Parts: sequence; C-alpha cells; structure tokens
Amino acid sequence: MCPIRAWSAFSILRGGNFINWPLLESANYEDFSSVKRMVVLYNWLEKKAVAGDTVAAAIWVDIKSAIYDEPKLKGKLLEVVELVSQHYMPQEQVALELQIAQSNVSRRLNRAVNFIMVKLNNGDMYKSA
Repeated sequence: MCPIRAWSAFSILRGGNFINWPLLESANYEDFSSVKRMVVLYNWLEKKAVAGDTVAAAIWVDIKSAIYDEPKLKGKLLEVVELVSQHYMPQEQVALELQIAQSNVSRRLNRAVNFIMVKLNNGDMYKSA
C-alpha cells in the first residue's frame, strides 16, 4: 500500500511528471519524525522518482546525498540505515541480523537520522568544491 494514501487523488500530471502534493506538504527536513520516515521510505521514494514523481525524486536525491556524499555516514550507522531503508528490514530483524539488541538498532538509526538532518539543514550540501 502507498504510504501517502492520497497520492493518486492529489497528484497532478505535468509534462509526464507527477507533482505529489501530499508528499511535498509532509516533507520537513527540520522535523525528526519526517526525516526518519523519509529515510525508512528510501526505496519507495526511488520507485516513485523513477515513475515520474518530481517531489519524490527531489527528496530521494537529498536523502541519498545526505547518506553517501562526504562527509558520509560510516560504519555501524550506515549499516543500520541500509538494512532498514534499502532492504526493508524492520528493526527487530536488523537486531537479529547484527546480533545486537533492538534498542541499539533504534539508537543507531536515530543517530543516523540526526546526522542526515544536520546535512539536509546546513545549506551547503550542493555547493561546488
């Protein structure tokens, strides 16, 4: 099921691309829960971007850049983010996979989201070197 239930009802087709108004209105890079939701929905955003959703494409590029561009997430934080966001694993399954407590997975994911939020909000993510 689509995480944004009203996606098809409120999306407008413009030149072959979708403008996903509900997603645009829910995207807030200064809100922890909003950024965490976007990190968890990483693959969904990518699929919508490929389908022509311009809002999903912009958010997906931002999240991907925040994760992988320098300075990038590393080590245990990156591992948890990739398992949760790109392999659709719930935190309990990640904990079993990594043989750690679920609370440690949650803590690492929260630290990663905080790192991503700083990069999204610091204003120089796309400045040329």
